[in-house]
Amino acid sequence: MLPLERKQDIVRLIKENKSVVVLELSKLYDVTEETIRRDLEKLEKEGIVKKTYGGAVLVESEISDPSFQMRSTENIKQKEVIGKLVAELLEDGDVVMVDSSTTSLQTTKYIDSYNNLTFITNALNVVLQLSDKESHKVLASGGILREKSLSFIGPWAEKMIGNYCADKAIISCKGLDLIKGIMESNDMEAEIKKQMIQSSTQIILAIDDTKFGKQSMCRLFDYKDVNIVVTNKKPERKWLDFFEEMDIEVKFPGN
Repeated sequence: MLPLERKQDIVRLIKENKSVVVLELSKLYDVTEETIRRDLEKLEKEGIVKKTYGGAVLVESEISDPSFQMRSTENIKQKEVIGKLVAELLEDGDVVMVDSSTTSLQTTKYIDSYNNLTFITNALNVVLQLSDKESHKVLASGGILREKSLSFIGPWAEKMIGNYCADKAIISCKGLDLIKGIMESNDMEAEIKKQMIQSSTQIILAIDDTKFGKQSMCRLFDYKDVNIVVTNKKPERKWLDFFEEMDIEVKFPGN
């Protein structure tokens, strides 16, 4: 197992069990206890865990705005399904804005059949994912690196994104509410996504089924801005009726 994969799996275990023990992790991954301690030190710096004698415990405040490492382990199968469906909406030559969500990241894993795509992103992990795709172009926003999300934020990032026009924007969010709209947990991340929406012709909202009916801190944008919703399973009837009323196409497995 690669160090990054081990670290992500440790996050999964901590989230499930609320705590972990160094000795047990050392045996589980067949590495030294010192290696596990270094992993936990990194996770502590990221604000995911608090180290204790012989192990670590989950930082409960992370639930509201978890780090990239934690988000990358959540609902991964659902996000892979969404990524494949979103990739089917792309066309050769498209210019595509991609936000820093782990759901949008999945789309970039399924683009080998396309030619001459251009990706504009504020996400460090999207840049790394696409770094070996010679047939495609990647434009990174630059700006202030937000360690929790591994994304670039701030005025410089917003200005760079605003300088381009895209065919499509792949955006995710923290929650959808029928009344309050589409929401995000961080206001600076929200500003980047708003700029992507303003700069793109077609808006693809990529969300797993846990986001329906969920609220968060910042109002992101209106439903009228969305063209297509892509999710991992058929939404409830009230949502399907609402999307039809708003003239939003819904894409999920089997439809």
